[in-house]
Amino acid sequence: MGIRSGDLVGTATSHEIRTRYRAVYRGVRMPAAAAIGLIDRIEAALQLYPDAVLCGWTAAALHGVAYTANRPVEIWLPARRARRGIVVRCGAMPDDDVLVREALPLTTGVRTAVDLTRYVEGDDGIAALDQCLRADRYGRAMTTRDEVAAYLGRATVTCTGRIGSGARCGGPTDVRNRHPRRTRGCCSIAPV
Repeated sequence: MGIRSGDLVGTATSHEIRTRYRAVYRGVRMPAAAAIGLIDRIEAALQLYPDAVLCGWTAAALHGVAYTANRPVEIWLPARRARRGIVVRCGAMPDDDVLVREALPLTTGVRTAVDLTRYVEGDDGIAALDQCLRADRYGRAMTTRDEVAAYLGRATVTCTGRIGSGARCGGPTDVRNRHPRRTRGCCSIAPV
């Protein structure tokens, strides 16, 4: 596990910090001789953002999906943040879409597959979904085509069901005001 840089300041000189430790991310360091792997980067990200949920390629790696190496850690936060080396996603995250595996909060298999399809561009998004549906050498897949279809169907029905037949131009705002979210939070999304 990494050490917060602020904690080192009281116990080591700046020269010792520079020579004996290296940064995992700005604000978290590890001993210089230690190899920094995925779990180290995940733990460092969770030290910086304790309310984060692991998502995207990071969640896929923890679910056992192949071809996830050498990708930045992806996290979900209720409010937009930026930090070099960490991909931060922001949006609605229902509690049902989060599970805890070995004390790490991450998105469910189906939510991870949907997120990868949504955020990975072009044919790589199709390949990402294929990897999520592909069975490993033990015959286990992260999710199934039916689970993805059911998840997307529920999300569509939930969204359209809240709009109602009396929707007018300001409909989405009306929906947000009338139906409080029972999720982990959401940041505002600016129109593109």
